[in-house]
Amino acid sequence: MGFVEVKKKLQTESMDSDTRTGIWNALDRVYFSKIPNDHVSDPELKYFVDHFWEFFLKEEVNQTDYYWSVYLGYIRKIIYKYRWYLVYDFLEFLVRHFQPYNQTLHDEFEKQCNLVFERESVGYKLVDKKILPIASKHEVKEVN
Repeated sequence: MGFVEVKKKLQTESMDSDTRTGIWNALDRVYFSKIPNDHVSDPELKYFVDHFWEFFLKEEVNQTDYYWSVYLGYIRKIIYKYRWYLVYDFLEFLVRHFQPYNQTLHDEFEKQCNLVFERESVGYKLVDKKILPIASKHEVKEVN
């Protein structure tokens, strides 16, 4: 059989559904699956959801919720429905505010995220908690 691999165009000003699903799976594998229950009682999780609510969503602080599933619904909407650049903004926000002192966790997410970006021909990398464009022709060739 003659299967031919179809190459994707480098994604720099868009984000396809495969990329979004890959990002969601990386988030779930590295961060979300480690949350023990639905109630936001852990101080580090509370820190994240408070900052997410006030500074990313820009919602009123007296309207926060006590259940992680509520925030997870907002995050899912960001990943699957928001414009591509807002998804990248959210990823930068998350790695700065979700357990900010757990470098091992962020290193693992960076690795997982960059694997998704490479597999899905994304023209960016997550480096030191920032989404950066691929800089060199060599990097672009590696993605393609």
